[in-house]
Amino acid sequence: MLERHPNEYKREIVPVILENINKEIISNYTKNKIEEIFHQEKAKRIDSIMQIKAKKHYFNGNVLVAYKGNCIYNKAFGYADILRKTKLEKDDV
Repeated sequence: MLERHPNEYKREIVPVILENINKEIISNYTKNKIEEIFHQEKAKRIDSIMQIKAKKHYFNGNVLVAYKGNCIYNKAFGYADILRKTKLEKDDV
């Protein structure tokens, strides 16, 4: 069996190492972008559902949605005091 020159191994190993490093960098960046888009899309869907429910008077209250410790949606719907027409605020309990 013929022995290979050490430089031949380097030619094979170095591209693989660089490829793996690039995959990690790209995948982390891509992962963050996907999560950002995911959060934006989920927030839009939640908002459209809640707007419909609030307009039809099916819901009155606060909605807070968090994912992995990050708030992706926070909104108040309706009144804190219906008789005085005091709007509900996000911070109201």
